[in-house]
Amino acid sequence: MLPDLCPQCEKCRRIVSGKGSLFFLCEVALVDSRFPKYPRQPVTRCPQFVPLPASVPADAPAVDSAGHAIGTTERSLPDRVSHGATGSRKGT
Repeated sequence: MLPDLCPQCEKCRRIVSGKGSLFFLCEVALVDSRFPKYPRQPVTRCPQFVPLPASVPADAPAVDSAGHAIGTTERSLPDRVSHGATGSRKGT
């Protein structure tokens, strides 16, 4: 069986639902509609595949729907993870 590329791709974000299901969000799909946002797994070929740097393990922590890290692996999340609106909150 060929390896699944998504968990090893720099352009993939792991998303964990409130029920604990794991999904792979393809960030390429956010700017190119030819790619599915949540591709069917396993993905064995992809023209946009970019391997993770050697310093980032493929089992790095997932993020929940709010962009918070889930898991026990010590790794800072990349800057591309969105944490919602960047404006200040009223009354603070």
